Formats: sequence, C-alpha cells, structure tokens
Amino acid sequence: MSFTSINFIVFIVVVVVMNYIIPRTKRWLFLLAASYYFYLNWQPIYGLLLLGTSVITYLSALLMGDEGKPKRYRKWICAVGCVLPLASLGLFKYYNFITSSIHGVLSSLGVLIEMPRFDLLMPIGISFYTFTAVGYLIDIYRKQYEVERNFFMLSLFIGFFAQIASGPIPRGSHLLPQLRSPENLSYDNVIGGLRTMIWGFFMKLCVADRLGIYVDTIYGNITEHNGGSLFLASLLYTIQIYCDFAGYSLVAIGAARMLGIRLMDNFRRPYFSTSLKEFWCRWHISLSSWFRDYVYIPLGGSRVSKPKHIFNLIATFLVSGLWHGAAWNFLLWGGLHGVGQSVEKMASRGTKKKMDVSSFNPFSLVKVFLVFLIVNFLWVFFRLESVNHLHIFFVKLCTDLGMPFVDMTLVYGGVAVLLLFIKDLIDEYWPGIKFMNSNNIVVSNCATGLLVAVILLFGVFDSSSFIYFQF
Repeated sequence: MSFTSINFIVFIVVVVVMNYIIPRTKRWLFLLAASYYFYLNWQPIYGLLLLGTSVITYLSALLMGDEGKPKRYRKWICAVGCVLPLASLGLFKYYNFITSSIHGVLSSLGVLIEMPRFDLLMPIGISFYTFTAVGYLIDIYRKQYEVERNFFMLSLFIGFFAQIASGPIPRGSHLLPQLRSPENLSYDNVIGGLRTMIWGFFMKLCVADRLGIYVDTIYGNITEHNGGSLFLASLLYTIQIYCDFAGYSLVAIGAARMLGIRLMDNFRRPYFSTSLKEFWCRWHISLSSWFRDYVYIPLGGSRVSKPKHIFNLIATFLVSGLWHGAAWNFLLWGGLHGVGQSVEKMASRGTKKKMDVSSFNPFSLVKVFLVFLIVNFLWVFFRLESVNHLHIFFVKLCTDLGMPFVDMTLVYGGVAVLLLFIKDLIDEYWPGIKFMNSNNIVVSNCATGLLVAVILLFGVFDSSSFIYFQF
C-alpha cells in the first residue's frame, strides 16, 4: 500500500477515526493490527519475517535485561540478537551481489564455478526495521533505557506502519513512551499532521515524480543525449531524490502526528548545507545518526589519531553506501563521501563556527553552492550503476556540452521546484514567516487549499513507488 495511493488515503482516515474512538489504553493494540494490515498489503508472506525479527529482538532484550547475568553473557546475547536479523537482511539484499562478485573474481583467474542464486523479491522496509531492531538491542545492552516486556508493544515499535517502509528509523527512548501513553485528540495534531502530509505529497507528486519523467528519459538512454542534457538530468535527479525521500518522511511524520505520535525530523533542507559534514547532519537524519551512534562512535569516532579518524569516517560511509544498495556504485558513492569529509577534516584548522542560518550573506551562499555541486556530482555515482555508463556520462560532459533536451515536463517541474525553493529558502533564513502553519487561520487555510489544488492539477499519479523502497 503506497502512501500516494487512494487505498492509503482511505486507510489513514479510518485509522485516525478509530484511534480516537478506541479507549486510550488500547490504542497501541489497534495500531499494531493496523500496522500489520498495512504491511501485509504488500507481501503477505514477508509478514512472517517481520514477526520473526520482533520475536528475536524481544527474547534477546529480555535475556539481556536479567541483572544477574555477567556483562560478557549480555554481550553475546546482544551479538546473536543483532546478527540474526542482519543475516536475514544479508540473504535478501547482499547474497547475489557477494556471489556474483566472487564468481567474477574467480572467472578472471580462470576458475569456472557456478554460484547458486536466490532470485527473491526483497521485502519492503527490511533495511529499516532491521536497523530499528538492532539499534534497540544495542541501546538495551548499553542500559540506556528499560527493556520493553510487552511483546506486542515491541512489535508495534518495530513495525509501526508510518515508518516501516522508509523510515524515519525510531529510537526506543523516543517512540516507546509515546506508544504507551499517546496524546489525546487535538486540533493541532490532526490539522498540523494533515498539512505536513499535504506538503509531503506535493514534494513527491509534483516535484519528484514530475522531474523523474525527465531524469528517466535521459538516464535511461545516455548514449543518445548530449552532455548538456546529462548535466541537467543530474541536477534534476539531485532534487528528485531529495523530494522523493523527504516527501515520504513528511507523509510518515504527518500521519503519525495525526495519531498523536511525534516522529523525529528526517530532513532539514540539506541543500543549504555549507559543508559535507553539515549535509549529513541534515540529510536522512535518522539514518545518519544511526551510523554515527552504532558504527562511527564504536569504531572510535573522532577521539583517536587523525589517520584513525579518517579511517573511521571512510569505513562508516562505505557501510552507509553498502546499506543503500548491493552494488559497487553504492560503495563508490559512500567511499567518495567519506573521502570528501576526510578532506574537509584535514583542511580545517581549529574549531569552525557553525553557520548562523538566520544570516543571509554572500560568503555562506558561495559555500552552499559549492557543496550542492559536490553532492550533485556524487549523486551521479549513486544513480548510474554501470561503469560504462559512468564513463559515457563524464566523457560527454567534457566533450559534448550542448544545449539540453527540453520538453513540457521541465515547465511543470520547474514551477514546482520554484515553489519548493521559495519555501525552503524562507524556512532556512526567515523561519518566522509561515504560510500553511500561519497563526492566521485565513492565511493557513488559503495556502493549504491552494497547495491541494496544485497537487490535483499538476501531480503525477501514475508513477512508480518511492525510490528508497528499494533500499
């Protein structure tokens, strides 16, 4: 059940109404049933995999919660509890990549061995709910909060419908208390959540999916297009993937807020960043903070020698790249981001002052522009899987930079991008100015109504699912 489908609109209306009809102490049980219904609408058989992850996580946490057990015992339980869900993720997501890579190496050495393949459809959201479970177990091992002893409550935490397909990745300390004691019905939550969802739909349907038509046309046949079209497609893909994923996150956050649940922010206008480090503090915040807390810091973080610090950065981003996809281009993309941050670290001297987002000055804008171009350049490696296509792309960019191909898609998409840019610009530098969330009810209602009309008139409703579903 996609967030942009009519079925989801009906689903969320029914869930919100029933959520406030059901007694407050039983809402979590209803949300658990609704979440599994939501997930089973995609691939019913994989509901067993989600259930199995919940069982393993629950039992592992209970065993670690026994205060009489030594730390070594708790460490082994945590390791087993984390490895089992990660092994399942590895089978579905990485097995064929690993075996094909081994086969390629052996073939180059003249050793011909047929490697078995598993052509299985990857379960929706497996990367996200696996990381949710693993993060919870590590937090329990670190004794950051109490073990959840209600199996069904923990199952809801891992499989909550709003976040299961593409995040945000929750933390137990933030979400579990809300599931136990949800907020009462309030106008601010329902209307505020609805407006958040509407902006998310705009980002997805009017920006991401509209630009995706052009991007797919150019990237789908790069040999037939000149460097100008390829460069324009790369810029539009940079905007597309932001609006696709941030749009999903906003719909998820808005849907949860309508139920009285506050999910963490997942994007904060990442393309206004003045450094790659700041970019990753603004982009996919729940995942970036997950890698920081459970990979980067355990490796030693920045409290080590400079060479070890650089190693930790690159290693973390290599893991991040591999998380995004089982292909060499994702590893390359992650590694380049790690190298980029390492270069920033070596180039910096002393402590750099954080950019004042309220300041609108030319020097900051130059840095924003340069970081945007670097991120845009790196997205090319993310989008083009074939080494041959990457070679063609950069050769044409250097030797055949003609006028880009233009069609009506760019006109509609351009208007939507302009609206997005104006809103993000105002939110970044003049956050006091509000439209949809204005205290003036006339302004807020008019802005909301206008945006709904734009979505209905110019949205793309027959597009594919969200990009991040494949991760």
